Amino acid sequence: MNILILYATKHGTTGKIADIMREKLNEHEVNVVNLNKDKAPALETYERVLIGGSVYAGRLQKKTSQFLSKYHDELMKKEIGLFLCGMTEDEKEIEELIKRVFPEDLRNHAKATAMLGGEFLLEKLNFFERFVIKKVGNVTKSQSKINNGAIEGFVKAII
Repeated sequence: MNILILYATKHGTTGKIADIMREKLNEHEVNVVNLNKDKAPALETYERVLIGGSVYAGRLQKKTSQFLSKYHDELMKKEIGLFLCGMTEDEKEIEELIKRVFPEDLRNHAKATAMLGGEFLLEKLNFFERFVIKKVGNVTKSQSKINNGAIEGFVKAII
């Protein structure tokens, strides 16, 4: 089975998660594309397409949103999975985020939607981002909350 994982990342965590998914899908042919660096390949050669990005201030990464808009009709003909990366673990918040950032018809069409965890990497943040994270999130050191169980569940749901 040919699977395409498309994502956008600002500080690299979504890329880490995409690589973990690729490892878990190792018995399939998987292509991973960072939309911030590379152009999306033609979708017709893929049976399944997984699309995701990180959430900043309640909004999905711009490149991911643009991809979803541009290829909407093609995605509706594919088996898709939609994922987010972020630090919230509250199920209600996650549900609301997924509703807010992904179009309803794509959400309903998706085989799986999920929040797969995230990281606060203070050393990769600019001054303003560090200030906000420290004040609002009460974060004083880098932390990782990549959710391997959620990644495993998402991958199983998509195959």
